Order: sequence, then C-alpha cells, then structure tokens
Amino acid sequence: MMSKSILIIEYSQDVRTFLQHDLQHNEGYEVLAVGDIKSGYEKLMLKRQSYDVILLGLLRTQGLELIRILKEHDEHLLKSIIAMSASDMALLEARRLGVRHLIRKPFDLQAFYNLISSSHTF
Repeated sequence: MMSKSILIIEYSQDVRTFLQHDLQHNEGYEVLAVGDIKSGYEKLMLKRQSYDVILLGLLRTQGLELIRILKEHDEHLLKSIIAMSASDMALLEARRLGVRHLIRKPFDLQAFYNLISSSHTF
C-alpha cells in the first residue's frame, strides 16, 4: 500500500519540523514542508503537484486567502485540507469557505494522527 503524500504549509519552523519528521519517520508518510503561503501555492498550483493531505497553518489572512484561491480553482482540493490555527475566528472562516477538517492549536497529537490516517476521511 502506498503511503499518503502530505504537504505541510506552516509558518512556525518548530511545528513544521516536528510534524515533518514525525509524519515521515514515525508514521511513514511522504512529506514536503514549506514555511509560507507562496511556496505552498507554487507546489499546489504552479508545479501541479498532488497531495493526499494538505496541512495548512492559518496565520492571519494568508492561509484563508489560499483557501479562497484553491476553492476558485478546484473545490475538490478543499477536501484534502486540514486547517490548523490557534484562532477560533480563522477556523470558523475556513469552515465557511468549505474546509471540513479543522484542528485548533495546540492540538492533541493522537487525534491529529487519527484524522490523517483515516482512509475514509479524504
């Protein structure tokens, strides 16, 4: 069985590094991690790379703007997104835009990994 490919778009280097290492080495996923919205956009839209899961940190309005762009381009991509934020307002806006999977920071790692590994989720 092929492992899921995951794109992490997360501004916090500590969170990004931890998730990338843990998801690759302990969970066996193929992971690419970038630190800003522009790089995430390039991977998704310009290079046309495909990911099973997109972990999107919502920092200020940039993450939400990427969700809007993805929704306009290909609404199917929204099903792959797990939005992560410490802000309830950002998570509510992501939900309003069509993102189904939301994680409030700081998050419970077991619940987080259960969401990613659920084959019926994505």
